[in-house]
Amino acid sequence: MADIDKRYIPVCPNWVFGVKLLFVLFLVVQNSWSWTATDGGDYGGGNWTISGNTTIAATHTNIDTFKVNSGITATVENYYTGTYGYVVINAKVIIVEGTITATGQGYRGGNGGAGGDGGTASSGNCTDDPNAGGAGNSGTGTGGSSGSAGLKCLWGSRLTGTAGGNGGSGKYAVSDATTDETLNLGSGGGGGGGGGGGCKWVTSSAPGGGGGGAGGRGGGYVKLYADSALTISGAVYTKGTKNGGNGAGGQSTINGVTSVRAGGAGGSASGSGTSTRGTRGSGLINQTYDASNGGFGASGSGSGILLKCTKAGAIDL
Repeated sequence: MADIDKRYIPVCPNWVFGVKLLFVLFLVVQNSWSWTATDGGDYGGGNWTISGNTTIAATHTNIDTFKVNSGITATVENYYTGTYGYVVINAKVIIVEGTITATGQGYRGGNGGAGGDGGTASSGNCTDDPNAGGAGNSGTGTGGSSGSAGLKCLWGSRLTGTAGGNGGSGKYAVSDATTDETLNLGSGGGGGGGGGGGCKWVTSSAPGGGGGGAGGRGGGYVKLYADSALTISGAVYTKGTKNGGNGAGGQSTINGVTSVRAGGAGGSASGSGTSTRGTRGSGLINQTYDASNGGFGASGSGSGILLKCTKAGAIDL
């Protein structure tokens, strides 16, 4: 058997194995410390400073110092399809010089009801009654009650459509008299009902009722847990809002046109606005009987803020 010159056998030094092992361990540690602003995660003892307006949500753990700079707003991602609507921060030190807001980021409000169409007529007699306005939907969670539909105009007995009812205000998501650290999202306000349409007289069309405004969103919640110091010189908000879509106005009477004048659409809870009712369409004097306005959408409920510091007396507000 031939001799082998061992000088030419490649040998991996021990330090190479050490570097490879260290690199693998580094990758494992890096993966275990993954996080995002809206999905949370483990920060591995690192700092998180929010220095520009940003969106945050979910649970964030193992932070050394968490800080929101002055003049900066951290907005909690709004709740949808079972996720978001809250933020939980766990850090050694928490400093909020700017703003954390979860206002209007909880459960959504109810849609507004559509206004009733105006009635058509021939030779002064109302042959087709206008439609009743639809009731607004109640908010999600323990939502505000829906606004009742306005009553349609009935020739000979009720010549004017009645107004849609206002939605009911949202309530805190559940009845909670406990003293634990559980918080719940605020629920949405109820949508306003649509207003009833009017009847026509003589040679004109009848006005449509106004649509109801949508209910506003409830507030999300914020939890801040610190080990050694928690300082808030800025602000933290978790209020409900009255920011649902506005109801549309009913169509007005046109002289010499006997076709139905449509009621206004109800406001959309996913839209933006001030939950304002839609106004009735206008009628011609001595030729129509009035329609009515829709109802207002109601405000959503606020949620809660939890502040906790392990070190006694280390919360500075």
